[in-house]
Amino acid sequence: MTLFPLSRVHVSRFSILGTTLASLFLAQPAMAALSVATADSNDETQEIAAVSPRIVNGNVVSAQAYPSFASLFYDTLEYTGAFTQTPFCGAAILDPSHVVTAAHCIEGDISVQMYVTVVPQLENERDYPFGNVQRHRVSAIYYPDTFINSGTFLFPDDIAILKLDTPMNIDAVNDVAMLSSDESYRRTNAVFNALGHGNTRSGSDTSSRLLATSLSYATNSVCANVFLNGFRLTGKQICFDGDFSSFTQLKNSTCQGDSGGPVYWQTEFGQQILVGLTSFGPNQCGDPDLPITSVFTELQDYRSWIANVLAGSEAAKVTITNAQRDEFYASGGTSVSNGDNSASIPTASGGSSGGGIGLGSAVLAALLFWRRRAAR
Repeated sequence: MTLFPLSRVHVSRFSILGTTLASLFLAQPAMAALSVATADSNDETQEIAAVSPRIVNGNVVSAQAYPSFASLFYDTLEYTGAFTQTPFCGAAILDPSHVVTAAHCIEGDISVQMYVTVVPQLENERDYPFGNVQRHRVSAIYYPDTFINSGTFLFPDDIAILKLDTPMNIDAVNDVAMLSSDESYRRTNAVFNALGHGNTRSGSDTSSRLLATSLSYATNSVCANVFLNGFRLTGKQICFDGDFSSFTQLKNSTCQGDSGGPVYWQTEFGQQILVGLTSFGPNQCGDPDLPITSVFTELQDYRSWIANVLAGSEAAKVTITNAQRDEFYASGGTSVSNGDNSASIPTASGGSSGGGIGLGSAVLAALLFWRRRAAR
């Protein structure tokens, strides 16, 4: 069973930015042949083709209904005016200065870490970046030491927290995600809602709006039997199935571009409790022949780690300053100094293990081909 991370980023040593560029060019037929995503000789492409999911069989929803939803974009607006037209991953808001997402969305690619932008409560992706939206750079990145960016290992501990350089303008009480104190939601009659701006079927996206779809709980034993290395599935991951649609001939599911986005448990009182983050799924989004459609990182198992990060008692894996961002751009994406930071930033030619490759000046040159919009 081929695994697909549900972000618009190629995992197994594909550049996240490469996938972002590839998806961007789909909206520009003249540029469609240009692909920046490349793989090295050790690529795991047979096991994980991509990390980009969207919502299958979704309904348009408002940010007011799900105020803790956030989107991750890639842009160099300050330098070239360039930006991606679609988010490459989703996220959930923990407090005005932190969002939580999938680690595979951000780990291992210095270009993405430097230029990722967090946009809270985005309903229509066409509003980015010149509409009435907030835009926040990232100053620190946290993820567990035990995270493995590999489909062979089923992406264990696929969770990351991004600290923002400026706080979001949100309601610090009502716009942040609520986490569950236990796993009582692990039952077949529980109602779950997954959100995202991802593809509406594998390799295709027909909506720019925020979509939600309902999911149903699937046991880990059923889930493990779907995947080649299913024995690696852990209790810190939760699986879901979805209803079949006779119209699309697909089951409800997340898809490419949805990675890192939230799944909420809808309680009998109407509360939306954040229980998971989209991680990966089968190669066909919403495959009607399989008993599960997607796998999520279960947040209840990370409550202590999340609390420690928010309290400042966890060391960041990566820290980023505006000065370092300027230096990285000026060098053509080839170098950056650590300065006085306690956490080092991986260089474009090496650094942390995992999914990304530094794209350097080639990526920055490719940015010039991105579609640009006149400021409103």
